[in-house]
Amino acid sequence: MDNTQLTEDLFYQEFCSPLNQKYRDDPEYTEFDKEGNSLFNAQKAFLSELETFTPVANDDGLVIAFEVRGQPGYLLVDGQYSKDMKNFNYLMLRSIKYFEETGDKVKFILYIGFGDAYVKKL
Repeated sequence: MDNTQLTEDLFYQEFCSPLNQKYRDDPEYTEFDKEGNSLFNAQKAFLSELETFTPVANDDGLVIAFEVRGQPGYLLVDGQYSKDMKNFNYLMLRSIKYFEETGDKVKFILYIGFGDAYVKKL
């Protein structure tokens, strides 16, 4: 199924829901807020599934989003960095390039990461 056929609901069902089901009961993927509520650490789950989720890092190697293999029209964006204009501009430039190449808009799906994740820049 190509990106133009995959709706947001199907994208969630195919990629996000199975990830949540696989890791949600694993204490390694659980964080707690100030009130003691448990929260699913999606960022850690994405990093555990690198065959599907590819980290998008800024120039410093900080992971600010994830691409999903085979679905270039979707970008999973870490909301904890959304106020940083440098990161925002980096993601927007990627989206504009994709639009210019395909005519399709990139759909941003927001998640909130817990802490910083880095990848080594080659």
